Amino acid sequence: MKNKLLYLALILILNAPLPAMEESSSEIRSPRLHEAAKRSQRLVFIPEPPGSEKGTWRITWEGGESIAELLLPHPIKLPAFEKTLRIEMILQCEDGAELQSLDLRLLDAKGEVCMFVSSRKANDDGTLAAVWKLTPESTPAASWGKSVDKKLDLPAGITNFAFRLRAPARGDVTINALRIAADEE
Repeated sequence: MKNKLLYLALILILNAPLPAMEESSSEIRSPRLHEAAKRSQRLVFIPEPPGSEKGTWRITWEGGESIAELLLPHPIKLPAFEKTLRIEMILQCEDGAELQSLDLRLLDAKGEVCMFVSSRKANDDGTLAAVWKLTPESTPAASWGKSVDKKLDLPAGITNFAFRLRAPARGDVTINALRIAADEE
């Protein structure tokens, strides 16, 4: 299969159309945080430049629970892949926020939600890269829903991300970019 590279810069939940990923394009609008008020969290869109429909999203923890679940109203459809799929999210942690873990949740073709844990590394520019590398044989860290067999059945899509901060859960995490690359060499 020839190389496929999808670069989705500054689009993880932006109020703008996404570039075509497979056979059609889709839009991501109106993300939300699960139980935000109960967990003392806020989600804020930051237009770049001011007044633009493009920008970044910031999650703010104001105390309360350490987990924030960012729910997408429509899944981001994953491209087909034969060998590997690399998903990378670029983040900025500020105001004392220390990211303990970041999980990716995918809804597969049979209705199973598959959760994968990221590896994380600091970049030279002060940002943090959370990376998920998937193969057709990848086993999720956890799964639930319909037809649970702990196997990612394609096609699949990204439905949400779960961020966990170290206690005390205070500070900001800004999502700068999401990149998806299939079968890179």
